[in-house]
Amino acid sequence: MFSQMNKRIKIMKFKGIPDGAGGYFDDWKIEEGWEEVATVWAAIEPLRGREFFQAQQAQAEVTHKVTIRYRKDVDKSQIIKYADRRLDIDYIINIDEENKYLEIFCTERI
Repeated sequence: MFSQMNKRIKIMKFKGIPDGAGGYFDDWKIEEGWEEVATVWAAIEPLRGREFFQAQQAQAEVTHKVTIRYRKDVDKSQIIKYADRRLDIDYIINIDEENKYLEIFCTERI
C-alpha cells in the first residue's frame, strides 16, 4: 500500500478572504479563499465492502482513505484537493502511533 503513494495531492486550509458582500470566498477549485498547507504524495483508495461498512460506523459518508507520510500539521478543518476533486477530512489515524504514516478518512464533496 505505502509503495503506491503515486497521487500528488494538496492539503488546503480555509483562510476566509472577505468577498465584500458579508461572506467569504470559498472556491477550492481555483483556491480562492484557501491556502495550501502542503503538496505531498499519497495513496488514495475508495472504501468498499467491509472497510466501507466499518468506516460508516464512525462517519456516515466516508468514501475514501488517503495515506500519506506523517505530518503534524494536518487536521480535520482542512481539505484534500486531488485534481478537480475535493475530499473533506473526517478523521485521521496515526498508524500504530509511530509518526510514520497517516490514514486520513474522507468524504468526497461533489
